[in-house]
Amino acid sequence: KTFSVQLQTKVEERTKELEEANDRLQRSNSDLEQFAYVASHDLQEPLRKIQLFNTYLLDKFELPAEARKFAEKVNEASKRMVGLIRDLLEFSKLSQLSLRAETADLNAIAHHVLSDYELLLEQKKVTVQCDPLPTIDAVPIQMNQLLFNLIGNALKFTRKGISPVLIISARQLGAEQMQCYSQLDPDREYVEIMIRDNGIGFKQEYADKIFNIFQRLNDRTLFGGYGIGLAICKKIINNHSGLIFATGEPNLGASFHIILPTKRNKN
Repeated sequence: KTFSVQLQTKVEERTKELEEANDRLQRSNSDLEQFAYVASHDLQEPLRKIQLFNTYLLDKFELPAEARKFAEKVNEASKRMVGLIRDLLEFSKLSQLSLRAETADLNAIAHHVLSDYELLLEQKKVTVQCDPLPTIDAVPIQMNQLLFNLIGNALKFTRKGISPVLIISARQLGAEQMQCYSQLDPDREYVEIMIRDNGIGFKQEYADKIFNIFQRLNDRTLFGGYGIGLAICKKIINNHSGLIFATGEPNLGASFHIILPTKRNKN
């Protein structure tokens, strides 16, 4: 009886500690989201002024060649900063809990995304194969952002002299495939969406790092970007209780795998 009482006391103490830790974590997350949102908005105003006055200098005054070169560098740097702030703002928005899952037709979403990239697809002469995709319970705007980032990633890292190929496919995960992913709920149904390309690829040892925010494997001057796109993809997948991982080989392309539940959790 004494042991039982002591055990109960320990359980209650531990439960209280966990509740307090959870409260601190929630407050911290809320503070971080608010900071990211306010900082992003407040930073944009001085940047707009920098761009405005710098453009005025370039357009209205005959600057010496060296001064013009520096002014153009200021413009380039401010444009990069605007893009970085925009991506950080989008990243912070993904933590908002106000968005609710609904029926999302991934075929329609993929069609819209490919339409957005129509000009780039034509310029790069990309061969696109998009197989039938499922309809699932998800937040449509986040699914659009997910496919937009992953397809854009494939179009960015193409190889010179090689005709780009983009393949989008999907499959229902059976019991045998489910056993490969211990993180999945065995009582739910899942689909796997795959986005494959024949671009520059990457070393498999970096497969986990590419989903970290600000993580880049390639020279920004060659491929652009801020190292946020794939981190946003991972956060979207986490919001939907799914999995995302990538496989690749240098100069042979990359394959991104997205595993999502077909139905929202009723609990």
